[in-house]
Amino acid sequence: MARKKTESPSRKIVVQLVSGHGTDEEIAERCAAEVPGWEDLNELQRADLVRLMRWYGQQGASPKMIAEDGALRQPDGANSTLYYLRMVELFGTASPDLMDERLSDLGRYVAKTGSENPGRAVSSMLSFIKGAGAEDPVQAGLATQMAATHDAAMYALGQMRGAQYAEQAKMFGTIGAKLLNAYTRQAEVLTKMQRGGEQIVRHVHTYIDNRNGQAIIAENVTTGGQGVNSKSGYQADETTGAEAISLCASMPGAEPFGQTLPMSSGEGQEALPHARRGPRVRRAVG
Repeated sequence: MARKKTESPSRKIVVQLVSGHGTDEEIAERCAAEVPGWEDLNELQRADLVRLMRWYGQQGASPKMIAEDGALRQPDGANSTLYYLRMVELFGTASPDLMDERLSDLGRYVAKTGSENPGRAVSSMLSFIKGAGAEDPVQAGLATQMAATHDAAMYALGQMRGAQYAEQAKMFGTIGAKLLNAYTRQAEVLTKMQRGGEQIVRHVHTYIDNRNGQAIIAENVTTGGQGVNSKSGYQADETTGAEAISLCASMPGAEPFGQTLPMSSGEGQEALPHARRGPRVRRAVG
């Protein structure tokens, strides 16, 4: 049975933004005076609205573009100096020529997509690039590529979902997967560039001495065997710290039935202590 499409009446949504500067009480006062429906919100909702107003005010404006007669220009009424400086910051360069080239790249790409509103499409990509936080022209160029890659990937995935034939779905799915993979690699490169290079992770191992609970920390310690102290790998004595680590590397490994015993020297076995030589007790005869 086919679903019956019902027409929903259109309604106008009113969003009123206020300044997010000042204390929470000052923002709340502005919201109470200007935001429709403020009186219907509970305490938690009002606190969240104040928080979001503050966050929104801290984001900073992103430059917008107007498409007219196949060309892009700034909106009417915008301050030219402020608009230029925002665009310079976005692309990480003080060169107007480079900035114009990046805008031309976006304009040519959007023109090929057949967007019904090219100005809005370019403006959304500019907001994307701004969010990437490019610090120089190289990063800005990479962010520009990321914006186009993301848009193309979403288009391919949408075509895959709407395909009527398996071959079409497979083709667009493959294209979408490749674009998403490219986007991931672009994001990784941008992150490394902004981080300033590769991050080195050093593995540090901690070995616990079972006799007195002392921790031995070393970057590379080779242990072996199943002796009395299986984590330390050295014989039970009072040696700890750096000396224990050096012994750990030089001592032989443990035998299956326990730790190795020290080899006897040619000087003969040491005499038993006197405490073990008690007086002999003679048995009575008969």
